[in-house]
Amino acid sequence: MSKLRARWPAGREPSFRAQNSAVPGVQLSDARHASTERRPTTALSAFDNAIALDPAYAEALYDRAGLDLRLRREDDALHDLDRCLVAVPQAALCVQLRMEVRAGRGECDVAEKDAREWLRLRPEVDAPLRALADVLAAEGRPLEAVEELLRRAGATKAMSVSDALPRAPWDPVLVNVLKGDLGEAAREAEDLARQVDGDTRDSFHAEVAEARVRLYAEMGDASSSALVAKAYLDRRDAFSTDLRPIDSYGHSSFQDITQLTLATLRRKGVLTPTEAVRRRDARAAVLRAAWASDWAMWSWYASGVETEAEAREALAAFEKVPLSPGAIDDESDSGRALLLGGRVDEAIPRLEKSVRSCRGLTTALAKTRSAYFLGLAREAKGDQDGACDAYGAVVARWGHARPRSVTAERAAARRTALHCAR
Repeated sequence: MSKLRARWPAGREPSFRAQNSAVPGVQLSDARHASTERRPTTALSAFDNAIALDPAYAEALYDRAGLDLRLRREDDALHDLDRCLVAVPQAALCVQLRMEVRAGRGECDVAEKDAREWLRLRPEVDAPLRALADVLAAEGRPLEAVEELLRRAGATKAMSVSDALPRAPWDPVLVNVLKGDLGEAAREAEDLARQVDGDTRDSFHAEVAEARVRLYAEMGDASSSALVAKAYLDRRDAFSTDLRPIDSYGHSSFQDITQLTLATLRRKGVLTPTEAVRRRDARAAVLRAAWASDWAMWSWYASGVETEAEAREALAAFEKVPLSPGAIDDESDSGRALLLGGRVDEAIPRLEKSVRSCRGLTTALAKTRSAYFLGLAREAKGDQDGACDAYGAVVARWGHARPRSVTAERAAARRTALHCAR
């Protein structure tokens, strides 16, 4: 990202650190050590010291921005990223993170500018092209532009993400969801399932299974959804799973879908409520020990919620529902669970955030469903015009879905009941 300044291991003896406390690299090392031990106040103090000693210390500004996000200090994070780019205009990581924050906040015009700048700085990899496609899809730009960016991304070197499937095979799935051709999206996802069949990584199988479970459910095919869920759960113990957090605050790159699949099988009657809860609680104990993140656990519980009873069950596991760590996190599941659990005021900002997000391609399914639940939430608050707008967004996206969209049908029915203007 920039020319790195001197730094030393934080484990050095205190006398060493005391003698070198005026060296920015020592303060940065201390900040990282405190972050690793989940001591954010100490970490922030050390970051502040490093940056006070060297206001143009891009590496420290970038790291502090990451901590700011986990502490829900989004404005502070953006300020640090702006400073990073003043100090080092070519700092692609700072451009990338700023773009991700702005996209999560729904600031699509400036997110687009950052995505284009990231692409200028890193034209040799696919991620900036995919980020720009995501933003353009959210802005409602022509589908041809989105597809062209994806075509170029598919012919470009992929950024290394060891525990996630390569992105190129997902492109047809995402584009078909965006177009409302859910049947074709499901068929493309089935092809992906065959491609990963011989792989041992749980993350590969979980990502594909989740897409298929949700797509079949959206098409009203509960039987196929349950078959995919059962096949995944029955085989999961044969896969290798890495639940270790990827940062010092317990956030994992692995999306565990146990709760989603168990809830799917429970609703279909494949599992009794008692057996589903027993297996859910056993998995929850494993995840809590690995993740150490209340937000990650709440998102996991919320991921399988589709009914009022399921929502109240999930909420019962938390005395207080934790807030998302920051703008980057999707809150569609959280918002839906809170709404179905009767906590409308808490649900609305989370659903609005999901709908507003500039990730119009990669979260098209979640965004569209969130718009429907936002309509329900606004209805509950007496905001009929707002509800009509939300339902209208669903119908506009999936009103002619192939073969069908359960969510669009429900949204259309609510528009009729409310006598929404056409």
